[in-house]
Amino acid sequence: MKPLFSGKSILIVDDDPVSALLFKEFLEPTGAKIIISYDGCSIFNIIHHQTIDLILLDIRLGDCNGFDLLPKIREINSQIPIIAQTANSLIDNYTKCMNAGFDDYMSKPIKSNELFAILEKHLGINL
Repeated sequence: MKPLFSGKSILIVDDDPVSALLFKEFLEPTGAKIIISYDGCSIFNIIHHQTIDLILLDIRLGDCNGFDLLPKIREINSQIPIIAQTANSLIDNYTKCMNAGFDDYMSKPIKSNELFAILEKHLGINL
């Protein structure tokens, strides 16, 4: 795969190491800088000290949830695309995520073609 997202930084926030590793495996060949946070508390330090181009935010984290984190992240950076990701793919969740202010939504298990389409859309990459 050619480096589609070279120069972009993607923050993966997921308390499930297997899911985080799968995202990383999909994204490493794209040239993106991959940063992983396994909890909601540490993401604020990351956002304050690094340039992040997009966040893949799990809705259900062990220490908090994505709905609580979203407005706090927006206070720090209102322009960063934040993609909700969840293993609970009910239609109600999609609507709830979009109404809460997420920029997009993806369900697990992760499908690489869906992931790349969402990233291309929100990182301004045209293939």
